[in-house]
Amino acid sequence: MLASLASTPELFGNHIDEIKFVVENIPLYNVMLMGANKDSVKISYNGIDYVRFKDGEFADLVTSDSSLQLTVYGRANLNSWGGRTTIQLFIDDYELKNNDHKYDF
Repeated sequence: MLASLASTPELFGNHIDEIKFVVENIPLYNVMLMGANKDSVKISYNGIDYVRFKDGEFADLVTSDSSLQLTVYGRANLNSWGGRTTIQLFIDDYELKNNDHKYDF
């Protein structure tokens, strides 16, 4: 469903509320720290960038153990940069949990 949002940017703004989502079981194998203080995070998974700005504690948590999985509550948004539009989800709240599976077969 989120992928179809990228083709309809007119849905965002213009007095239309941001869409809110819960996404579960996001793996932490593609985590990027951003900003001068490295306290902002972008996690890319399945064509969506999950971002949280200026939260050093969150940055420490998601980079400390890649076996954890993330569940997020956030607002969908489109990011246009460099002639490319991507789907983002701004993380408003989150939960980290252990992955119960040691092996991914």
